[in-house]
Amino acid sequence: MHRIATISGGWNQSTDSVIFVDQQPAPIVIITAADTDIQTLAAATAQLPEDFPQIRVVNVLQLQQQIEIDTYAEEILASAKVIIVRLIGGQSYWSYGLEVVKETVLNTGAVLIVLPGDERPDPTLTSHSTATLTLVNQAWQYFIEAGVANYHNLLKFIAAEFLEWETEYQAPQSVPRIGIFNSLHSDGAQTMDGLVAILFYRAHYLSGNTDAIAALCEALHERNLKPLPIYVSSLKEQDVQAE
Repeated sequence: MHRIATISGGWNQSTDSVIFVDQQPAPIVIITAADTDIQTLAAATAQLPEDFPQIRVVNVLQLQQQIEIDTYAEEILASAKVIIVRLIGGQSYWSYGLEVVKETVLNTGAVLIVLPGDERPDPTLTSHSTATLTLVNQAWQYFIEAGVANYHNLLKFIAAEFLEWETEYQAPQSVPRIGIFNSLHSDGAQTMDGLVAILFYRAHYLSGNTDAIAALCEALHERNLKPLPIYVSSLKEQDVQAE
């Protein structure tokens, strides 16, 4: 079983205490600043075989105090074979943590991939990686394109390239900024009383967080209404509005 969820860690303002992340060591560890990464990776790991290398994911917000960063490095990172760090805001956002991670991989020989948390290149950040620039950029592209399928292939890419795991993977695939979500009852040729358009954010589609949309489509279908669920990246973008 691929256990990627964690017990919350970090400084608890209400109790003035530190709560450590509760995880067991694994070959692949991903530290990210985005909850959507965690949601999407959870959906992607559900599609992996049981004997696939174990994966751990943690939000960087759970690793803010020096003592919890040091503890996580000793208990989890020291056993990892591949560590991916994805930061929003550059190196300064998590400078102590990054230094601890670098020191850890220096001692263990693990592969380190450091990536920006958005689509803007950050050579200073990626320069801390120990993998080749080509492989670092490919890992970044999986994150940029996002979606369960891309994250699924990201994990297989990591296992194949760095853990000598025999598996095939696809290159990162682009996901349109606007599209139709094919729920169970969003298509079909039967006659309906009316058409109901549903707009929701592309981020939910990419992370697989679509149960509520599917349930709404089901409810509309039961009322003899034709649901048309449309995901969009942002309604503020003029080209998306035009499309």
